[in-house]
Amino acid sequence: MMQRAILFVTGVLFTVATVANAQACQAPVQLSTALSILSVVKDLSTKVSKLQSDVASLKTCCTSSTNSIKSLQTTVAKLSDGGYATMTFKNVKYWLVRRQSSTTNWHPTNDNLAGTAKYGTYNTDPKCKGCGAFSVPWPSSYTQMLVASGNMNMWVVVAKTTVSYYFTGRRCSACRPRLLASSYGKLTPVQYSRSNCCNEDPWISAGDHPAHIVYGENSYGGHNGDDALNYGGSNVWVNAKPN
Repeated sequence: MMQRAILFVTGVLFTVATVANAQACQAPVQLSTALSILSVVKDLSTKVSKLQSDVASLKTCCTSSTNSIKSLQTTVAKLSDGGYATMTFKNVKYWLVRRQSSTTNWHPTNDNLAGTAKYGTYNTDPKCKGCGAFSVPWPSSYTQMLVASGNMNMWVVVAKTTVSYYFTGRRCSACRPRLLASSYGKLTPVQYSRSNCCNEDPWISAGDHPAHIVYGENSYGGHNGDDALNYGGSNVWVNAKPN
C-alpha cells in the first residue's frame, strides 16, 4: 500500500513538472505562476524522499522485530530449572530427562523406561541437533510421563502406573494400555513391550504400532518415515524435577 502511494505521488510530480515547464515556455507573463508550481513540486519531492526513507526504516524495523522474535523463541526453548530443560504442556510442568537426537538409532539405554540410566552430556535444548543421546535418572515421585518428538509433532502422555506395569514390567505384546493423551487422539493404540524377546522394547507409539513411534531402546537402527527420529529426535519428559 505504501509503495503504491509513493508511485502515485511520483506520477503527480512528473505531471505537475511537465505542466510547469510548458507554462514557463508559453509566455513571460506566466513565469511567476510556473515558478510557484515548481516550488510546490520541489516541496512534494522532498516529502516523497522522506516518505521513501520512512518506508526503508519501517522495513528495517520489521526485520529487527522478526529477528528478535526468533531469538526469543530460541531462548524460550532453552529455558531451564536448576540446569534442566522444562516445559509446560497441557497445564502440567515437565522436565526433560532423556533425549536421542540421532536420526538413525533409538535410545542407547536398555532400562525399559525405569529411569535408572545415566549417560551422555545433558543439553537444555530439547531440539538440539547433533548433540547425541543423554539421560539422567528421574525421581520415583513423578506421576506422568510425556514421550515426544523433538518438534512436538507427535507425543503421548502416560501415567506412571502404566509405564511401570506395561513398559518397565514388559507386560505388553500387542496390547492396548490406556494413555492419558495422544497427538493422534488415540488413547489405546497398540504397543509392544515383550517379556520374552527384543531388547529394543518397549516400543511406544502415538498410533497403532508401528505407526508414529516416539520411543525405542537398545540403539535399535530400524525405524519408519513417520516416527520421532524424523521429527527432531525422541524426548522423554516427566512431571518431577530430577534430583
